Amino acid sequence: MTPDLIRDEIQALYRERRDARDLGLDDNTTYMASLDADLDAWRRAYAAAAVTVVASARAERSGRLVG
Repeated sequence: MTPDLIRDEIQALYRERRDARDLGLDDNTTYMASLDADLDAWRRAYAAAAVTVVASARAERSGRLVG
């Protein structure tokens, strides 16, 4: 997945968390913990995807690192 698509997923999860709080579900610790865990996983995926994009761009410009 591209960083842009992952960012879209993260934004959707933030909206879901906001909506859950607006509906009074912030007391549902299991649901909120699940949302937070999903957000953490997507944020890690975003960081990995962003690093991959940067590394790929660098490799295209400068060639493969050796050694």
